[in-house]
Amino acid sequence: MTLWLREWRSLRSAMAAAIAGYVMLVLLSLIVADRPRNVFYYNEMGSVLLAIMASGTLFQRELSGSQMELFAAYPASLAGMVVRKGVWALGVVLVFHPMWTLVYLWKFQGMITYVSIPWAGVGPGAPVSEIDLLAVAVPGYLAAIGITIAVMVAAKRVHIGLLAGFGFWLWQSLQGPGLGSVSLFTPYLPQNTSLLANRLVWAGIGMVCVVVAAGLAERRERWIGVDSPE
Repeated sequence: MTLWLREWRSLRSAMAAAIAGYVMLVLLSLIVADRPRNVFYYNEMGSVLLAIMASGTLFQRELSGSQMELFAAYPASLAGMVVRKGVWALGVVLVFHPMWTLVYLWKFQGMITYVSIPWAGVGPGAPVSEIDLLAVAVPGYLAAIGITIAVMVAAKRVHIGLLAGFGFWLWQSLQGPGLGSVSLFTPYLPQNTSLLANRLVWAGIGMVCVVVAAGLAERRERWIGVDSPE
């Protein structure tokens, strides 16, 4: 439990203010909106961005400044530390997810329609529950967290991992339907795509990236002799 709390304390950094500001802006945009935007923008596109920011914040202490040789002397498994930070990054998104969902429901009661292709008996455009929203979106969160953490650990730099994560998010956002059945965002998937297969693939990519990052982190010799701090 102590190790889990230690990773949680990593959230108490300057970058946490950026997360708080982002969440407040999202909530404010919901409160002042006259017409509802598709809930997809909050459930997937906006929350994936939050997952990337949380991943960077959790590693700010270890992969910024001149702390990396101390990182090598971390008195516990570095692989375990990477996994715990990945779980915390997902936890940050899951904490804020109900917050904006409740605000959305309060402001636009009965107006959540979401799924663009049939899934688990839910037809296109049909009302969905909060659980449906989470089930559809969590694989995207996992993929964004995994990619960000893997690049961050491989490059030993927070800002490179964040650039990779934001670049991935921007690429997926700009390409939209052009990515076909491999799109991270479900509203862009073609009608004949298996939503379950798409979600499993992205969840798998996220978990594989975390495993790769954990393996790289555990090689302690990588963290010794780094002389060009961020």
